[in-house]
Amino acid sequence: MQGNLQLSNPHDWMNMGNVAVLQKWARQLKSLRDCVYDDGQWEMVGRFVMLVHPIKQYQVRLLKLVAEEAGYEFIEIDGASLIENVLADREFPVDAPALVYVPQGEWSALNDQGGVGSEKLAEFYEKLCVYLKRFASPRQIVLATTGVSYSEINSALRSVGCVDRRFIIPRPSFAEMGNAFIELVGRKRCANSLLDNPDRVGMLLSVEFEDQRRQGLLALGMQRAAHDQSRQLTYDDLVHFGVRGSADIDLVPERDDNMLKRVAIHEAGHALVAYFDSNGANVPDYITVLPGRGFRGVSVDSYAYMGEIHGKHSYEDSRHKIRVLLAGRAAESMVLGRTKIGTFGSRSDLINASAVAKELVGLCGFSDDIDFVDCTSKNLLVTEEDASPSEQSHVEGMARKYLAYQYEHVEKILQTTSGLLIQLSEELIKKQVLLQREVKQILTFGCA
Repeated sequence: MQGNLQLSNPHDWMNMGNVAVLQKWARQLKSLRDCVYDDGQWEMVGRFVMLVHPIKQYQVRLLKLVAEEAGYEFIEIDGASLIENVLADREFPVDAPALVYVPQGEWSALNDQGGVGSEKLAEFYEKLCVYLKRFASPRQIVLATTGVSYSEINSALRSVGCVDRRFIIPRPSFAEMGNAFIELVGRKRCANSLLDNPDRVGMLLSVEFEDQRRQGLLALGMQRAAHDQSRQLTYDDLVHFGVRGSADIDLVPERDDNMLKRVAIHEAGHALVAYFDSNGANVPDYITVLPGRGFRGVSVDSYAYMGEIHGKHSYEDSRHKIRVLLAGRAAESMVLGRTKIGTFGSRSDLINASAVAKELVGLCGFSDDIDFVDCTSKNLLVTEEDASPSEQSHVEGMARKYLAYQYEHVEKILQTTSGLLIQLSEELIKKQVLLQREVKQILTFGCA
């Protein structure tokens, strides 16, 4: 038996969830590589396995890591080739030992729609177990497929001797994502604001840079920043990359003064309501009037706050989200006048607010007047499938009333804090980007 694996790049594994079961499987495969063939051992290891992971872009990468650590060739073949080999009793034309990846397709489909007829598929299912035992395992060849659920593949394949082993990898936590990224950047390059808050770092990554490719570019960009400026990196540096991406670029501010003022008021409205409606829990990590990918300015909720409520949303959390979305439009109306409200930014906010409102009413059973009527039993009939025309009409009517109530509440918040709204927007125009501590300073104490 071989000893424990020495992982060549722990970040590759850490960044993709709790993968201890895959590392154990890699050790098992490695232990069989130089052994005399034993059918019983291969039955324990698995002749054909399925890797289940919620993030699709990580699935094949994990299989490649298993192959690398076990010392197996990683080979991909299509489903048609698999079917042909099985039906012809023909050995795989690959060098062993090998981990052969077969993407899902006609061979694994839940129905018979595809490139092969039902009779051919039935023959394939019948012969696969025998084929694996005769031609794959003796040559140290193991097959694998991937997906987000074991139920994706035909039940005829989910039997002893076929696809009879599955590995389920939960989505990595924010702290795991953050720690893995910090390791990738280099802990010595990171100041305490990064080292002490891996969950906050992970939340930012999940929103702005979830896939591994972009995280690699981001880490390299931060390493270059640390090198160029001869200092440790802070959480604020990560936020700046969140604003502009991983490219070397000087973002050009809005040159039209009237447009700049409107964008600043809009983003300040979002930030102000985020702060006061959450009793100070949701202080935006940053707000900016610099244009980015598809926006003229943006106010980003506190990543720490988002991480705290992740997976634990209550009605109040959804209501808060709606109020923050409505706040930009309401701020523009209050300061500039209702006919001066911008169209594009307000429209996208309204689309998102409408979606949450219809979800609360149509799927979660909340009524439009839940905030001021002591009754929670008025709207308990929810739609499980596509809504009928009458159900859709009911949901839309109630959601429309609900949004109007919430908009009125947002207006009251802005009216009672109008002085802070102006201060925050003016400071935003001056600095272009305000980080969390600056936003909190203004909203707590005002401008000096």
